[in-house]
Amino acid sequence: YFREALISADYYMEGRSVIGRWSGLAAARLGLVGDVVAAEFEKLLRNRTPQGEKLTPRDKADRVPGIDFTINAPKDVSLLWAIGGDERIREAHRRAVSAMMAEVERNMEVRVRRGAKAKTQATRKTGNAIWSEFEHDTARPVDGSPDPHLHTHCYLLNASWDEKERRFKAAEIGNIAADRVYFEAVYHAALSREMKQLGYGIERRGAWWSVKGLSRALIEKFSRRTAEIEAEAATEGSTPEQKAALGVRTRGRKLEPLAYEDLRGHWLCRLTPRQRQEIEAVLKAAESGGETRSRGVVDAWDYALQDALTHRSVAFEKRVLTEALRYGFGDVTLSDLRAASDMTTLIRGEIEGRSVLTTTAALEEEDLMIQVAKRGRNACRSLGSGDYGISRDGLNDGQRGAIHHIWSSADRIMVIRGAPGVGKTKGVLAEAAEGLRAAGHRVVVAAPTGTATEEMRGDVSSDAMTVARLLKAKEDWPKLKGSVVIVDEASMIGVPDMASLMTLAEAFDFRLVLCGDEKQHGSVQRGDAFRLLRERAGVKTPEISEIVRQNGAYRDAVETVDAGDIDLGWKRLEQLGAVIETPLDGLNDEAAADAVGEIELSRSVLVVAPTRRERDDINAKIREKLKAADLLPRDERSFLKLVDTDWSEAKRSDRERYQVGQVIKFFQNVAGVAMSGERLTVTKIENGKPLLSNGQAAPLDRAKDFRVYETRTIDIAPGDRLRIAAGGKSLEGKRLDTGRVVEVERFDEAGDIVLKNGWRIAQDFGHLDHGYASTSMAGQSRTVDAVIGALSTASLPAINRKEFLVDVSRGRQAVRLYVDDVEAVRKATKRSGDRVGANEFVEGAVAKDLSPGRSERLADWERSVAAQVKRLAKQQGGKLEIDKEMLREAKRLAMAQHKG
Repeated sequence: YFREALISADYYMEGRSVIGRWSGLAAARLGLVGDVVAAEFEKLLRNRTPQGEKLTPRDKADRVPGIDFTINAPKDVSLLWAIGGDERIREAHRRAVSAMMAEVERNMEVRVRRGAKAKTQATRKTGNAIWSEFEHDTARPVDGSPDPHLHTHCYLLNASWDEKERRFKAAEIGNIAADRVYFEAVYHAALSREMKQLGYGIERRGAWWSVKGLSRALIEKFSRRTAEIEAEAATEGSTPEQKAALGVRTRGRKLEPLAYEDLRGHWLCRLTPRQRQEIEAVLKAAESGGETRSRGVVDAWDYALQDALTHRSVAFEKRVLTEALRYGFGDVTLSDLRAASDMTTLIRGEIEGRSVLTTTAALEEEDLMIQVAKRGRNACRSLGSGDYGISRDGLNDGQRGAIHHIWSSADRIMVIRGAPGVGKTKGVLAEAAEGLRAAGHRVVVAAPTGTATEEMRGDVSSDAMTVARLLKAKEDWPKLKGSVVIVDEASMIGVPDMASLMTLAEAFDFRLVLCGDEKQHGSVQRGDAFRLLRERAGVKTPEISEIVRQNGAYRDAVETVDAGDIDLGWKRLEQLGAVIETPLDGLNDEAAADAVGEIELSRSVLVVAPTRRERDDINAKIREKLKAADLLPRDERSFLKLVDTDWSEAKRSDRERYQVGQVIKFFQNVAGVAMSGERLTVTKIENGKPLLSNGQAAPLDRAKDFRVYETRTIDIAPGDRLRIAAGGKSLEGKRLDTGRVVEVERFDEAGDIVLKNGWRIAQDFGHLDHGYASTSMAGQSRTVDAVIGALSTASLPAINRKEFLVDVSRGRQAVRLYVDDVEAVRKATKRSGDRVGANEFVEGAVAKDLSPGRSERLADWERSVAAQVKRLAKQQGGKLEIDKEMLREAKRLAMAQHKG
């Protein structure tokens, strides 16, 4: 690697190699200064000092010797330096690299293996490092010649000096690698600031930036190496690891040595006259001083903080800094942001040695929710009439207990936890609602998602609505007085909406029944509200644990996963033959083939995947196989597809994110701009402002009232299964809830889509996805005959215990999991997936992996003991007669599962 990648200068330079330079405080301690010598470099890789002594205490066969930071200047910066001849740019790049590596060094830490903290895997900041810098000027050659590409390889050694122990130790190099995106943002913030000070105009492009004035065509002309890898990736895979492998495999041959001026002349010859004028115009504008408008540091910090706390109550500080640096490219530096953050009222701390923060507002929001629940304890009369009994046959003790709790509780806020497949909706909530109506109470039914609302509409009340609609219908709030509002899948409600819902219950004097399961997916919105209520509000919570969706060994496997024993759950699934290990490159294809087989048997089937990318890939594969089997016509048509950008409110208020062609859909009336439900297209960007198709500027100060979409197309054929991606109405005015799955009958003469139930969807509806595969979260409320999970190592960060429980529990009759590495995926499914609450963070009740807290572990323990008692009782003839010996044995078995 040293010979072929770092010191190699055979891209163009005649007669010399790239000379590396040593850097870092720890390098100086070892006497490493000036030029990098190959022998010294190799010794360090082998964990030896330049003098040949052992560097760090441990020589492990699989040790990571270091990591390579490849720091790339944007292509337009490389062009202005290499072709435009502005030599100041190389020095700007070097200063930006120094700024980034100084921040890397500041974050260096080592593991504490001595003393009281040794068993806690604590770390200690050292603030010193060893790295070598190798600066390169070109990309790998394509068709025999390279493109300009100013970049620096900084090879960071896996060693740091621990002043407390007075020795070199292996660094926590994985933490540094995990923060690559942050360090890259530090570099780009420093370089963009340098470029602006040199007179160049800076404009942001999504997460990155570019110099104003150079066309996309010019940049792409000199990005042939990137295009080559992307083209290869389109057919062979697109993960970062796959692209890196392709980069190595597709490297062009070495060139005959060329003088630099000859190569620069070659680049100039490739330019059109207009492109030469572009470069000259940008250079001339820089000489005149460039633009003066700047972005405020406080604005950048506030923007990033709001964005980071959209989905979490507690944010990693580096993530906030990364977004703030990107927002302020050209103006904002890291030191500026640290000063701005000190001016903000924040609650700071650490989780696993990583700096985290939250705001007093997030804490107060959680406190409000918890206090409303506490004030509501024993604050109301019992709802039951006393003379209405349970009418449904076949309900088990857990279901009956939950129903009686709703009827008899004196609490304003009632919470019921039900495991997946225990009959919460059809059994418990439907029966409870009937009894309440019989007793003269008005019952309002709601759910947070379209799929769950549809289930409630069919099983509990035809008037079921989404929680979002309930919260927006201000004119109906007074009518709720004295009623009972039943909310299913309440664990998918975030803290902001839950606090609003509970505040309404108190203000308008109605009762609130929250039924859900914190072990399944939570809300996209920040905060695990349902879990916090269960753990912190002291609300009595009956649990329904007897699964009725599955039977036999399949049910046993789901019960085990629900109880938290992931290893045993996997073992039971493997005994069922439900785990199929297959190579990554064919995993989605096998899952798709399995799904088609189920469709051929006329069984309902759902493929669940961790990410949207995998979902879309599997949907495409299923459709191709259905066509090949003549189960789907080939005469499909293309329709508009609106893809949600998923921008937070902060991002939607950022005018530099908008591009021509994007669609804005309004959910509230905005006076003088748009009505609720209206869609407008961004037609141009004028003076930095996005202008809409009605001639008005986008109302970015009302970002909470609209969403932003990219436009694509989707191919649809008669017989296709579609999922409603965002709510709307059919041409007949029928409600199309988000998540609902529908089937296509045909297309009418106007070109609209006719469903099998007779409803028609307008051809420009836009919010349609293929519905054969789904993300785990979108599939949470669904029940099918067979569920197929596609769990690959390509999506390990998206896999956790919640995902796993939802995946395995959707099927009535069968489950099959396709995995490429059982051990790696099994390990990922042990992660809780819970998000840290502001209260938990402030109190220090944060577990090592950002989840499971002590209260959750205790609850798991109690459930395990109860499950073992039930099993032992069955062995004794089915009579639940608990004695001390049985309880002692149940605890022993549970202890073995939990390892204490």
